[in-house]
Amino acid sequence: MQNREWIKNRFHQYGGYLVLGMIAVLLELFLFHARAFLSAGETEAVIDPVDLSVENAQLLENGEMILLGDEGSGQLYLTGLQKYLEGQKLKNVRLDLTLPQALDDRGRVSGICEMQVYVRDAGHDRYAPLEKHIYRGDVADSHYLWMEVMDPVKTVVLDLKLSEGNVLRINQIVLNAYKPMKFSLWRCVIMFMIMAAIFALRTNSILWKISIKDAGRSEVILAVCVGILLLTPAFVLNGANLRETQTAGFRPYQELAEALAAGQVSLLREPSEKLMALENPYDYTARLAAGLADGIDYPWDTAYYNGHYYTYFGIVPCILIYLPFYLLTGSHIPDVRVVLGLAIFLYAGIYLLVRTWLMRQCKDIRWGDVMMGACGVFLASGIMICMGSPDAHDIPRIAGVVLTVWGLYFWLCACRGGVIRRRPLVVGSLLMALAVGCRPNMVLYSVLAIPLFGGYLHMGDRREVLKKSLPALLMPYLPVAIGLMVYNAVRFGSITDFGFAYNLTVLDCTKPNISLDVFVVGFYEFFLRIPRMQYVFPYLQDGSFAQLNQLGHASFYYTYGYGGMLVCNPILLALPAIFGKKNRRPENICLVGIVLLNALITIGLGGVAYHYMMDFAVFLVLGGWTAAMLLKEKLEDTYGLRIFERFLRGGFLFSVFFYSCFYFAGSLQTSDTALYYRIMYALGI
Repeated sequence: MQNREWIKNRFHQYGGYLVLGMIAVLLELFLFHARAFLSAGETEAVIDPVDLSVENAQLLENGEMILLGDEGSGQLYLTGLQKYLEGQKLKNVRLDLTLPQALDDRGRVSGICEMQVYVRDAGHDRYAPLEKHIYRGDVADSHYLWMEVMDPVKTVVLDLKLSEGNVLRINQIVLNAYKPMKFSLWRCVIMFMIMAAIFALRTNSILWKISIKDAGRSEVILAVCVGILLLTPAFVLNGANLRETQTAGFRPYQELAEALAAGQVSLLREPSEKLMALENPYDYTARLAAGLADGIDYPWDTAYYNGHYYTYFGIVPCILIYLPFYLLTGSHIPDVRVVLGLAIFLYAGIYLLVRTWLMRQCKDIRWGDVMMGACGVFLASGIMICMGSPDAHDIPRIAGVVLTVWGLYFWLCACRGGVIRRRPLVVGSLLMALAVGCRPNMVLYSVLAIPLFGGYLHMGDRREVLKKSLPALLMPYLPVAIGLMVYNAVRFGSITDFGFAYNLTVLDCTKPNISLDVFVVGFYEFFLRIPRMQYVFPYLQDGSFAQLNQLGHASFYYTYGYGGMLVCNPILLALPAIFGKKNRRPENICLVGIVLLNALITIGLGGVAYHYMMDFAVFLVLGGWTAAMLLKEKLEDTYGLRIFERFLRGGFLFSVFFYSCFYFAGSLQTSDTALYYRIMYALGI
C-alpha cells in the first residue's frame, strides 16, 4: 500500500514531464520527419542530362557547369518533367552537386550555392519565384528542394550563385526522391527541455509555492541546471568554431600580453613609414588614398600615437587572464575560451545579485521569481551574441559587467543584518575598481555605494562607521586608480586618456562631433526599435547595417540593431513602479539614473552599436524585475495579481525566445558556415 502511494505521489509530481517526453518523441517522429512520410510512396526518377539546359552558363559533357554570369552566377533549366513524373505530382527535387572547396575565411559565407527557384506550372504561365534555397554539400537536408506546385509542371529554373569560384559539377538530379528518416536525439532533447521549461512556469508549479528562503539545496541544483541549459549551446556552437584556432587577424589582448612580457606598454609591431608620413593618420580616406590596407599596412581598431601602436582596450582582462596564461604556457588563450569562461561567471554573478537584491527589497520572494529574474537579466545582457560568435571586442565589455555584477553582490553581502562587514566590502570595492580598468564608464556604478551604505550613517555611532567602513570602501580603489593613471600617462601623456581618440578605424575619433540627432537615433535603437521577426531560421533579422539617417548626421558610429530594450523586455513596463511613494528606495532610483547616464555617455562618445547596450542592459532589467516584484507585493492576492503574473511569464518567454535567436543572428553564419546551415536545416520541418 505504501509503495502504491509512493508511486502515485511521484507520478503526480513528475508525470507531467513524462508526458512531455513522450510528446517530444512524437514530434521528432511525425513533425520533423513529416516529409519522409510524404515522400515514401513516390516513384523516384533521375533526369537525363539531355533535359538540362543553361543560360549565362556552359554545360559540359562530364557534368561540369561553368557559370558565366556576374560573381559566379548562372541559370539551370529542368525541362520535360512530365515524362519522368508519369502522372505523379512533383513534390521535391534532390540535387547531387559538387561545389568548389570552401574558403577558410571567417569573415564571409563560404562553401554554399545560393539558389533562387522558379517554376512554370498549370497555375503560372510566367515563372513564379519560390523561396531562396541554400545548397551545401556536407548538409544532406540541403540537397532537397521541396515545392507545392499545380500539375502539370512545365519547367523548373534554378538561378545559381556560388560563394566561391564559378564551376560546379552536376552528378545527379532526382525528382520525387525519398527522404530517409534519421532520428535526432539532440533535437528530441531540445524539444523536451523547451516544453519542460514552459511547463515549469504553470500557475500551480512548485516554483511559486516555495519562498526563496526555504528553497535550500533544490535552489542550487535548479540554478545550476538552468545555467547549463543557457550556456551549453554556446559551448556546442564554438566547439569547432574557426575563431578559436584563428591565429591571424584581430588579437589585441594577445599582442598586449606579449608586449607586457617584454617590458613595454606599446605593441611589439612597428608602424610603417607610409602611415607615419601621413598628415592625419586617423583619417580613413587619407589612409586609403595612400594605398594603406587595414590588417596589412596597419592593425585595424588599434590606437596609434607618437610612432607606436597601443591597444585602447582596458588592460585589466590582460592582467588577469591573458598575461598569466602567456607567462605560464608560452602560448595564447583563444578569445572564444575567455568569452565562454566570463559567461559562466556572469550567469553565477547575476543569479546571486538578483537573489540578494530582491530579498533586500521585498518581504517574500518566490523561488520562481528569482529564477525568472536571473534568466531575464542574463539574457538581456546581450551575452548571447558574444557567445554565438566570440570576438575580442566583446571581452572588455563582458569583463567590465562581470566585475561590476560581482562587486555589487559583495557590497550587498557587506550590508546585511544592520552592520557593515568589512571583508566583503573590501572585495566588492576591489572588483568595482577593476571594472573601470575594463570599461572606464563602469565607474558610474560605484556611485551606488552612496545609497547602499549611506543609511548606516544614521545608525549607531557615525564616527565609528566612518572610521571602520569608509577606508575599507575607498582603499581598494587607490592601487587600481594609480595603476591606470600611470598606464595612461606612460602611453598618452595624460592620466585620464585611455586612447580611444587615437583609434585607427572608419571614423576620425580625434574629432568627436556630438549633436542632438545622435542621441535621438541612439535612444530609438537602444530602447524603441521594433524587432524584425521572420518565420524561418534564424527567426530574427537585424535592422540592416548603417541605415539611412533621416536627420542628416553622418559622422557618428552607427551599426545594426535587433530590437529596443523597452520592446523586447516587457518587464520594463513595470519600471515606473519603483518611483511610487511607497516603493521608492534610493538605490533603485540611483540605479536607473546611472543606467540612463551611462546610455547617454555611450551614445555620445561611442556611437550607436547594438553591442554597446551591454554596459547598461543588465542593470536596467534588474531595475525592471525589482519594480515588478514590488508591484506584485502591492497587488497582494487579487485578480489583478493573477493577470500581472501571467503577463510576467508571457513577457519572460518572449524575451527568452528573442534573445536565444542571438546565438544564430550574429556572425555564426560567416564564422562557421557549415555549422550554421546544419542547425538551420535541423530545425526545419
